[in-house]
Amino acid sequence: MLAVSVLDRRDAETCARLAALSAECGPPGPGPNPYSADPVLSALGMDLLRCLIRHVSDGTAPVFLSRVASGRLQVVSPNPAFSVSVAHSGDLVAAALCDQYPVGIDVQKQDGRKLDDLVDAVLCPVEREQFERDGRTVFFDTWTRREAALKAVGQSILTVREIETEDGCLMEHRGRHLLARNIESAVPGYSIAVAVALAQGDPVRPQSD
Repeated sequence: MLAVSVLDRRDAETCARLAALSAECGPPGPGPNPYSADPVLSALGMDLLRCLIRHVSDGTAPVFLSRVASGRLQVVSPNPAFSVSVAHSGDLVAAALCDQYPVGIDVQKQDGRKLDDLVDAVLCPVEREQFERDGRTVFFDTWTRREAALKAVGQSILTVREIETEDGCLMEHRGRHLLARNIESAVPGYSIAVAVALAQGDPVRPQSD
């Protein structure tokens, strides 16, 4: 099972309802990510994640989360097997949950930053051709796939150069295969991606009959 939820913080009514639902999930647990540049969005991401966990569970068990030194969240209850991830950018916050593989999610606002150096650092030759042909969205879509993949394997963004892309969605990082895919954003001007890190020995391509 893979579940994803995305929220626009400008939707005040939904945010208020989300906070109320989160309060019903149990004690607050860890606060906003200490590494976050936007504590308000980070706290909203915690509410979104707690509600997502409650939604895919039986709906009654309390939700307990903990945070390791790196900032990554872990589920204590109702199911420690859940892998979870939260991201935010601009006005969007996103949460992902997977019960089979480590998961990562990323969202990026397609802002007006200069991309020249980043394109050279992040994109492979084929992706650079796509960027030159199709524009900035290609970069942000690729960046979110790669950052989501790094979150899934618990690695720093500083290792982004070590990601090898085989076909856009299938990636490899230090011998670990990952699947990453972009999600269409309901809000224009954003790129969103979710990734899972496959277990050793799992097929990385669909098996033919």
